[in-house]
This record gives sequence, structure tokens and C-alpha cells, in this order.
Amino acid sequence: MNIGIIGFGSIGKRHSKNLLELGANVSILRSTNKKTEKDSQESSSFYFDEDDFFSNNLDGIVICNPTFLHKKFIELAVAKDLNFFCEKPLASNASDLEHLSKSITKKNLTTCCGYMMRYHKEINLIKEIIDSGQLGRITSSHINWSTYLPDWHPWEDYSESYASNSEMGGGAILTCSHEIDTMNYLFGKSE
Repeated sequence: MNIGIIGFGSIGKRHSKNLLELGANVSILRSTNKKTEKDSQESSSFYFDEDDFFSNNLDGIVICNPTFLHKKFIELAVAKDLNFFCEKPLASNASDLEHLSKSITKKNLTTCCGYMMRYHKEINLIKEIIDSGQLGRITSSHINWSTYLPDWHPWEDYSESYASNSEMGGGAILTCSHEIDTMNYLFGKSE
């Protein structure tokens, strides 16, 4: 299986490592030619040109570059009939999301968005308790989910990361959308 990965930050490296362990051939599209630590990624092929990257007869792609670039690469995947996994969120506004959803549905592609908290053992235990009715009918909830951006990647300057830059798709609403997805998963879509 030939899988392409777009973006090679911390999550791109993790996806690459996992795919290589599963026996996939991995091609990586990078925006910069920064030196990276020697690790299992050496068996991957690196590309810095989109045309070269997409000429690899890919079976699917993993999109894990900064949020503001997701729409562009989802549109490329749809145009090339490529199934894809995209890190959250798919888009930075509702109209882009609606447009992408329609084009994906029209092509009947297999897609997935990286909201992984709903697979966490404790989150699923909470969901089972809520769904069982043990707590009665829940009419409201108050959730406090705390995080500290400088702790996310202590090896880099957080102020230069996409998560802290709204022009790159960062900021609390988009970057912390795992929390919103988890809330919707537990209690249903919020109003």
C-alpha cells in the first residue's frame, strides 16, 4: 500500500512511524527541507514538490499540515479520487465544510477526521454511563478542559507554532476542537 503524508510535524512523524510499522510504503510531502533527527522515518521518501508527490500512485493520503492548508489538500484528494484521513478540523468555517462535504460525498470517498478522544477508554466509560440512563436525563453540563500551549511541544517555541497563530488555523476554537467534539460525542450536538 502506498500512503502519502502531507506535513511532517510531530503528528506527521507519528503517522509515518505507524504506517511504516504496518508495512506501508510512505511518501511525505514537506514544505521545508529542515534536517530531522535520525529515526525510522529514513525509510520514507520525502518530496518538496506537490506534482512529484502526487505522481506516486498513492492509495490514500494523510493530511496533517497546519489547519489553514487542510481545505487545499482535501480538494486535491477529491480531484484525484484519493481516500484520506485528515487531522482536525477539516475546515476553518462552515461554508468550506459544506462545500468539502458535498464534493467528498459526490465522489464516494472514504474519509476520516482525526478526532481521537472519542476512542479513549475513560471517555467511552463516561459515554456508557450517560447512555445507560444511570444518571437520569441530563439537561445541561459544565465542562472545564484545561491545557497549556507551551507544554504541548516543550522542545519548540510555542509562539511560532500554528496552534498559536490564527492565520495558520490556530486559536482556541479550531485547535481545541477535540474538546468540542468530545462534548458533542458525550451529550449530543450542542446548540
